[in-house]
Amino acid sequence: MFFRQIIARRSDGALATIDYFKDRPGLRRVVTPDTSLTWLVDLVRTKTSWPKGSAEGTALARDANRNTADCDIREPEEIHDWISGIDTIAVTEKLDSARRQTSWYAPALGCQVLQFRRFTDHGVVLSENILLHLDLKEPDPSLFDLGKEYASVGPSELTARQHRAGGEQMTASDAQRLFPDIEREFLALRGKDGR
Repeated sequence: MFFRQIIARRSDGALATIDYFKDRPGLRRVVTPDTSLTWLVDLVRTKTSWPKGSAEGTALARDANRNTADCDIREPEEIHDWISGIDTIAVTEKLDSARRQTSWYAPALGCQVLQFRRFTDHGVVLSENILLHLDLKEPDPSLFDLGKEYASVGPSELTARQHRAGGEQMTASDAQRLFPDIEREFLALRGKDGR
């Protein structure tokens, strides 16, 4: 397993995700319904706080609180399926000339994608994300902790610290070169926010 993700949604609409990739410490993201977003790497007690209105915060808040019976899916090939006792809508879409993806959306869970599979036009599976565990209860409050005592840094420095904690060599400059749009958006939003 190369990637693992934990997704938690509170009854007030706040969303927390933790992404684990290979040996790196997890990146925890907390977004509130007002689109405020915080990235945290708990192992190194470091965070990046995004003001309201970031592209990622807006998309996460919108997706976490979408609640339509059909998930706004208008595909002719949609199929209803059950995953861990949850009704899902399975939709297959063409990604490019050689690849397709089937995604299973759960309307009762804010249209969360419970799993997806990417495959070639000949049916060879390229990658697959599957649901390992599902708890339908109020999540652990610690998942939504915003790290009051954590060092506050920009997204490039946070990424560099996360990679270094996983044994990889990376500087903030390296991270900025890899993800220039993220740093640019962060700086633009911070300037508007006056921080």
